Amino acid sequence: ARSEAVMRSTRVALCPLAARGAQAGDCSGRFADGWIVFSDVDRDGRFDSRSDELIRAFDPIPKGYSLTNLAGSAAVEGLIAYLPDGTSRRNLSLLLCPPPGQPVPPWSVVLNNAGRARISRGEGQCPGQQD
Repeated sequence: ARSEAVMRSTRVALCPLAARGAQAGDCSGRFADGWIVFSDVDRDGRFDSRSDELIRAFDPIPKGYSLTNLAGSAAVEGLIAYLPDGTSRRNLSLLLCPPPGQPVPPWSVVLNNAGRARISRGEGQCPGQQD
């Protein structure tokens, strides 16, 4: 999304798919349920096929996995946007937790204000995980 924003010289957004019954494109869902990446040409934070361009759609995370916001709220929701200069103007750490009992360690996606994302292991603790 960051490189698309720079390449297109426009705002590009990651939008969690809307919950059932919600209006499509309103970014009111949770990233665990899937998301879309789109050029937010009209800068309204909503996907509108008349003015915005869908770049890519992503499926939900695998069943049994969870996605947690390390900043405090359990659900990871809301729009993540990149500006034409590649910045996000937002700090965010998302923790992907495997199903209980899996020998797979959790890992995080850490996004800084400059828009850089990095993968990290060992940051944060999954719900129900023992020290």
